[in-house]
Amino acid sequence: MRSDGSASSGEVYPAPNSLFHSRENFFPAILDTLEETFFLFDTSFNLTWYNKSCNDLYKHVSGKSIDSSFDFNELLTPDQQLTFKEHLNKVLSGEHAHLEWRYEQSIIKWLSVSLYPFTAANGGLEGICGSLRDITETKINELVLLRNTAVLNNISDAVIYTDMEHCILYLNKSAEEIHNISSHQINGRKLYEVLDYEYIGGTKEETLELIEKKGEWEGKIIYTRSDGKKVWLSSTVTSLYDNIKHPIGLITTHKDITEEELHRQKAAQYQDNITAIINNIREGVLLIDNNYTILAFNQRAYDLEKQINTILCTGADLIGQLPEYRKRPVLDYLDLTFSGKSVEYEVLYPADTWLLINFVPVRNQQDIIIQVTITYRDITERKKSEERIRANEKKYRTLVNSLSAGVLLQNMNGQIVTANKSAAVILGLTQEELLQKGFPYPGYTIIDEKEQEILPEQLFFRKNNTLISTRNKVIGLQKENHIQWLSLNVAGVNPSRNDESSAVVISFEDITEEKKVRQEIEVLSLIAKETSNGVMIIDKSSRAAIWVNEGFTRLTGYTGEDIVNKDPGSLLLGPETDQQTVAYMVGQVDKDLPYEIDLLVYTKDGTRKIHQINGQPFRNSKGLITRYFAVSTDVTERRRLEEERLQYEIENQKEIIRVILHTKEAERNELGRELHDNINQILASVNLQLSFTMDNLYTGKPALKKIRDNVKEAIEEIRKLSHKMVMPRFSESDLLFELNGLIENYDYTLSIQLETSGWNEKIVSDPIKETFFRIAQEQLSNIHKHARADKIIIRLKNDLEKAEMRVEDNGIGFNPQQKRNGIGISNILNRVESYKGTSQFISAPGEGCTLVISIPLNSEK
Repeated sequence: MRSDGSASSGEVYPAPNSLFHSRENFFPAILDTLEETFFLFDTSFNLTWYNKSCNDLYKHVSGKSIDSSFDFNELLTPDQQLTFKEHLNKVLSGEHAHLEWRYEQSIIKWLSVSLYPFTAANGGLEGICGSLRDITETKINELVLLRNTAVLNNISDAVIYTDMEHCILYLNKSAEEIHNISSHQINGRKLYEVLDYEYIGGTKEETLELIEKKGEWEGKIIYTRSDGKKVWLSSTVTSLYDNIKHPIGLITTHKDITEEELHRQKAAQYQDNITAIINNIREGVLLIDNNYTILAFNQRAYDLEKQINTILCTGADLIGQLPEYRKRPVLDYLDLTFSGKSVEYEVLYPADTWLLINFVPVRNQQDIIIQVTITYRDITERKKSEERIRANEKKYRTLVNSLSAGVLLQNMNGQIVTANKSAAVILGLTQEELLQKGFPYPGYTIIDEKEQEILPEQLFFRKNNTLISTRNKVIGLQKENHIQWLSLNVAGVNPSRNDESSAVVISFEDITEEKKVRQEIEVLSLIAKETSNGVMIIDKSSRAAIWVNEGFTRLTGYTGEDIVNKDPGSLLLGPETDQQTVAYMVGQVDKDLPYEIDLLVYTKDGTRKIHQINGQPFRNSKGLITRYFAVSTDVTERRRLEEERLQYEIENQKEIIRVILHTKEAERNELGRELHDNINQILASVNLQLSFTMDNLYTGKPALKKIRDNVKEAIEEIRKLSHKMVMPRFSESDLLFELNGLIENYDYTLSIQLETSGWNEKIVSDPIKETFFRIAQEQLSNIHKHARADKIIIRLKNDLEKAEMRVEDNGIGFNPQQKRNGIGISNILNRVESYKGTSQFISAPGEGCTLVISIPLNSEK
């Protein structure tokens, strides 16, 4: 075997007689793509076949490859030979066997071995199939608990041992020194409560979550000691297990990397170029700046460019070094890269060398592209393999065309090399159409089993064109209302056995009808599970229940024995059940349609319940609806709560109406008092004066003058009263004019300022203007009567969404939380609430009061 794992001349991979009859390496190449480690013994315990993963694992363990002289017994001690042979005999009897094998040669390794009987198509035993897995690391972890305390105290790394709850059980001397703390101070306490770490690249919560999920973690942290010194630590957390693999604790190790970290930070600014090169190295690497100046390159890049007479030199202009036919395309690629796009292309160099060239932008800390990394990868072997696949395609056409499954062979660029007849028949195309259109072909949407769309480029490949090997992957091809379901197998093929696939084999079968049957089975399986809802399956023709779950019994009290083979309506329906709803449900069933209803049902003990019932038909494999399943949920309590909420809203509305009526009654009382106490007295005085004048016609001129003045006063009082009681017509006036008129009534006692810099009245409806006017009128009256204020500011503003008014005074204030008997505040709150707005009184004793009103402009009363 060669060091890269591929077969050298004279070394072969044997194959079991019954598994591979063809001498071609096509199918073994497919099996070699599997990551699982497999080998085969015949019934005489001779190794007859193994895959590449098996050879790689054996080579990792023993340091050499498997060859034709390989004897498994030479790897085993006499005791192990006996044990291993017992397990092989056990498998020959038809059982499976699993064992752990301690292998010791150049190094000690632990392997997990699984053995299975391998049978032919006729059921006869052909041999033994086995697989290997390296479990050395797991076995070593079992020995961690055996570390001696004296050893731990003499190592430079800090070691902290905690239980699974992160309570500290032990820390060595290095841990005490690094953290500047003694063990007796923190033993028994939670690690992350007493030692506050700063996690680089994450948080404490994320770290604890990773430790809980994976049982291990590795990263960098910063610890600030009690003396203020910052310590950078390289930290590793590892789970410890007992002999039965049960986790018993966590070992945390810290390595002090403070000095290295400080040096790294200091040198980071000088390492950008080196880091860019290291992070992008594949084979040849070339780094240039945005002036196309060559900054660095490796020997491989120098050798490759020399083939086209380009001599790389640090500090030189790359474009000037290139031959003329390469300058234009390279400049185009660089322009794309400096615009932020990565470029990848293949090019043929002299001596039939194919290269995959990548242009990758390099950004600085300000996310500005300052350099471009150009990498070269030799893909000559891959290109030759593609040519070999094309050349050998005819060999496999006869075999592939005989299969009932559809089979496609395509190269890594997605081009179909060959397709069998079954593939065209399954997809409803001719072979020529399939080769021309490709797979998946245009016009169809690809979906997964959850009917979520899959992009064509994501079906077979991951990022960077990495192949996804797939077995029995179910996809759907959807066009309009039809979905064709396929079971898909995908594998990479590379007969040369190197690490990369040079082609893709795709096989598929039409499982559309099978999936319909399976979906019905899945639905039945889902229904059979325990749920909190009641579930019942009903035969469509007889209308009898054929199955109920335990949730149905909990909701109704009826068991399966009570209701199966009976009409559910005879038990569940009663005198108060709505018969129109029942008739609707029956009609939907007759029409093979689903239904969703709320229905009053009676439980076994006679209790009335409201159930929300969802009925769905399902079809058999022939597409006929033979059964219905009904899922019921008890919504009695929810309906009760909804009725209580509705009743509360009705009572609340009644309260609003009572306040409005109370307000109107108060306004009428006020009008009566004004007419009686003021205007009536004035008019009574006018009556007396007129009587006096009539009796003293020649001496009554002064009285007539007094009568005129009283009539004027009565007219003014009536005008003020009507202005107070009658709402302005905002279709003919505006709010600012009316508010200024309102303010004039108080100018003799109060300083009132109106601010309207953010007010646009054109977008505010008249009803909202009326509400603002009445609230301002109410609040000014409240302030005048109770606040003892001498300064008031009214602020108006609005935007496209809402209108706002603030009324601020410097009066004595009050406690907004204290209940008040007056209807003024209630009147304001109810007016705002009727427009779905918000109101707030901001006040405190001795600190004045601010009323804030906000009403949405799209509100409807």
